[in-house]
Amino acid sequence: MTTRFFTLLMLVLAAPVSVCGQNPAPPRLQFTEPAEPGRRADQSFVITWDAAIPAGQALLSLNYSDTPFHQSNWPIAQDIPVQTGPGSYTWNTDLADSGTWYINGVLDDGVNPPVRITHRVPITIWHPRDNRPPNGSIVEPSQWGAIAAQTFKVIFRAADPDHRAIWRLYYDNDRGGLNGTMIAGGHEEDGLVTVDWDVTAATPGTYWIYLEVNDGLAAPLYLYSDAPVTVAPPGRKVRPFIFLTKPDRQQEFSPGMYAIRWRDADPDSDARINLYWSPDGINDLRPIALGLPEAGEKGSYIWDTTSASSGTWVIAASIEDGETLPYRTRSAGSVFVENIAANQPPTAGVTRPVDRVETRDGVEICWSVADPEDQPGVSIGVDSDQTGFDGPIIFTQEKAPREGCMYWNVRGMAPGEYTPFVIANDGVHPPVRSYGQGRVVVAPRPPPNQAPGIVILSPGRNDPPVSGAAFRIVWSDSDDDSSASIALYYSPVPFAPEKDWTLIARDIPEDSPSDEYSWDISGLDPGEYWVIGEIDDGVNEPRAGQSRGPLIIQHGSGSGQQPPDAGGDPDGDDWMDANPGDCGPVTGCEPPAPTPRKVTVDEHTGPGGSCGCGFSRPSHSTEWKHLCCLGAFVLVLWGLRRTAWMDKMKHI
Repeated sequence: MTTRFFTLLMLVLAAPVSVCGQNPAPPRLQFTEPAEPGRRADQSFVITWDAAIPAGQALLSLNYSDTPFHQSNWPIAQDIPVQTGPGSYTWNTDLADSGTWYINGVLDDGVNPPVRITHRVPITIWHPRDNRPPNGSIVEPSQWGAIAAQTFKVIFRAADPDHRAIWRLYYDNDRGGLNGTMIAGGHEEDGLVTVDWDVTAATPGTYWIYLEVNDGLAAPLYLYSDAPVTVAPPGRKVRPFIFLTKPDRQQEFSPGMYAIRWRDADPDSDARINLYWSPDGINDLRPIALGLPEAGEKGSYIWDTTSASSGTWVIAASIEDGETLPYRTRSAGSVFVENIAANQPPTAGVTRPVDRVETRDGVEICWSVADPEDQPGVSIGVDSDQTGFDGPIIFTQEKAPREGCMYWNVRGMAPGEYTPFVIANDGVHPPVRSYGQGRVVVAPRPPPNQAPGIVILSPGRNDPPVSGAAFRIVWSDSDDDSSASIALYYSPVPFAPEKDWTLIARDIPEDSPSDEYSWDISGLDPGEYWVIGEIDDGVNEPRAGQSRGPLIIQHGSGSGQQPPDAGGDPDGDDWMDANPGDCGPVTGCEPPAPTPRKVTVDEHTGPGGSCGCGFSRPSHSTEWKHLCCLGAFVLVLWGLRRTAWMDKMKHI
């Protein structure tokens, strides 16, 4: 019987008694919150309702769906007690996906058929974790050479799938830095947005437009226009402008010639352009070409790099008209110049190991490279036949130091002899390869050492009392390499902690011909003693095993030691039988595997309170008593209800 069954049963018993077989009117419920579209929730939302329950009480199950018609339902809560009047439930909306959802329910008073309740007002759940970043684009300006005297129409698109973002529009005198002056701002809208930029407040010159779209959650989106706008009021001289478009990546290789590209703007068309190469585009400027004419969108110049020194160089440019201040800029990328005729190939060698080294774990391999012009990349490999340099590469470093080392972990490599080699590559000449003088011998790894084990056979379970001067302890042990030693202990209680063990003997060889030890018990008081055997191979953690029963010492006549599995156990396997007590036999038990050094006491074992193997038998008497009491209570209520119904029928 489930909890829901008992709850519905109690509702039936508590419902008003019908007359002439008529049930109470069906329950009714109307949701009052969400009350209107647009309600939003992130982590929780309070659902409210008004209910009329003629039967007195009912159970409400709440669900949510993507339609108001009980389709594709997902549960919110089940079996909420509802009475006549207002009610509420706090929905943990953090467990629901972001989206627009409809709440519905099923109301069951236990007497009438369940009533389905729909609500046509949706709720919007939105989690910051589901946020989608905004996007945008600048449509105008798009053509190079746009000029504005009073206003300029900036056209752009700013979109946010979650409709939370705001946009801001700026103008900037360079295409980077995001340090411009704001033109306008607003909330994102679907479709294109046009802004009339009043350029009369801007200083005459050439400007880039950039757009910021920010939803407050994702990183703001920044977009620069593809072309600038020149602000040129009538009668005012405008400063010319230039923008380098090539090189735009770092270290673009130049095999003797390189095409520098730019875009320029000058309303008067009377400016001249100068190009330079420099380590940083600012200092130590060296001329490439001077006095070049304007070219608009398609400026270019072929630079003969054979006249430049080897290295990485940034391009600088200036444009001037003789009346306004010159405009200077530098490239976003750089050019790598390599005069191959003067370049020397690198040299490389393996410096360690220098002799034959045998290892199962790993070895350090060192190298030395030399290149007067460059810092070459280095790769280290190992070869089993010392020909072809075709062995596996185990280490690679770009722009490696002239001298370095790496550690080769040989675990996983096939046993054998390997020769280390080095490859140096300066990016100009063919790679230089060199074998080392030393050899690395990867030795086979021994099989893993298995943990030893020990089981105490005597004393056993249900052994008779013993007396006398000595007792023969018998055990069985195992160890892969027969290198372990055994120590014997005793304790007056089972599963005692190690600190409470008393030493009997130690340093007994595991591989001794007889797994026995004669224990002098003449000095022990009468009582029960549990024997513990501990085996240690010096590699794994020591393992311990405890006797299956105590040694009962009773000095005097009528007692004596019996061999294992004898006396008190007619089937010859005392480990499989139950402990004394009322719990009966237990099947499927096996002698426990040797346990770790720390032996813990099982609270369920002990005289009269455990079953075989030390497993306690659970008692279910309390649970059955509860079920019986509940059944009797239900029967009494049912009888009273039936009696009342029959009395009413007599009066009809």
